[in-house]
Amino acid sequence: MQDLQLSSTASTDEAPPTLPEFIEKHTLTGHTKPVNTLAISPDQAFILSGGDDCILIIWDVLSGRLLQEIRVHINGPVGSATWVWTDEDRVSSGFIFGCADGTVQYFRKEAASFRPICTQETSASRASVDAIAFDSHHHRVSTASGGTTCLWSLDHTGMLYRREDNPLLALNLALGLKEIRQVETQDLIVSTLLFIEAGTILVVCYLESQEAVAYEIDPWKVLWRRILRTRIGFALAAPNKTLAVSNLSDGIDIYSTPPSRLLDTHQHPVRQNYRLQMASFYGGAFVAVGSDSGKPRIYSRTGGLHRTVPHGHRLVPTIVSSQSGDTCYLGTAATEHPFDIKVWVATKAEVMVSSVEDGNQVLSPKQLLLIAFLCILTQIILSQLEPVSELGYMVAGRLLRLMQSY
Repeated sequence: MQDLQLSSTASTDEAPPTLPEFIEKHTLTGHTKPVNTLAISPDQAFILSGGDDCILIIWDVLSGRLLQEIRVHINGPVGSATWVWTDEDRVSSGFIFGCADGTVQYFRKEAASFRPICTQETSASRASVDAIAFDSHHHRVSTASGGTTCLWSLDHTGMLYRREDNPLLALNLALGLKEIRQVETQDLIVSTLLFIEAGTILVVCYLESQEAVAYEIDPWKVLWRRILRTRIGFALAAPNKTLAVSNLSDGIDIYSTPPSRLLDTHQHPVRQNYRLQMASFYGGAFVAVGSDSGKPRIYSRTGGLHRTVPHGHRLVPTIVSSQSGDTCYLGTAATEHPFDIKVWVATKAEVMVSSVEDGNQVLSPKQLLLIAFLCILTQIILSQLEPVSELGYMVAGRLLRLMQSY
């Protein structure tokens, strides 16, 4: 096992970034058993939730309304899900979810609802689908079930083709998933699948063996493999080239990519040995992690614990985020009664963020516009009071003090 040294890259003079307050937008209720997975569409229009009640629900993000309910009792609990989209416009075209019987199902978006395209088995063992990842650059999907990792090519168009071998089935819907690679290991639980480097590399993280393995996809070969210091409950590849790991021991570890250096640790109490999911936003500057005490934590990359999100006094291991511009959505879900989902929103533009450069305060665009407006207003008032009276000087003085306060 490679000895990982703690090597923090954060400068002591670096000011921690400013994160807006997350405001609770919706509380979604519809599941009757633990919620295992959440996924927000890249266009922030929909949110998926799947649970042990063998139901997958599509919600409207803006209104919080339940749009569609997909019952898969024959396939068992829903353990993982991901959206499908094109990298050019980031508009959701469908989704894929995995069930306890080892099947994955692909649904495509139509005008008013999502309809099924295909169902595929992911392994001969028919074990639960533990992880799913989607690569928008090459339209590839990776699934993990019973220690078997599969790589699929996705036919997102669902084109019709002619079945020459059976005239009774002249037309049939083309299968949306085609298997192109399979990897089997001794570790039966894959905790996380990650596509990195624009989808050219697939990283497989194993729970018990503490191993992370990276495969180059084309041509297929092992790029690197590392054994981390703890079990890997969940892993997250941040845009800033770091790998965050929920370690099932004492909190979060931040590694370089490849994970040859342990850059930082964020410790928090672990009351239950439960796999806590993670999410990142604002370019990896912040990492959120689920909680075994009802309060998911948000950590700053440079400043440690930033704040907590008060979901409730329950086990809340399921978490997801989505960011578009300055608006960030955070979803948290409980695996204990009442099995609710909360949607939180933060808008960075609403916060007047000031930074310090060379000892001088830099004003935000909103502050500059306000000062310009007050200056124009002062000129108008003074022009109406010529010759300048004592009242004019008083008004100008008060406006000047108001501008200085900003």
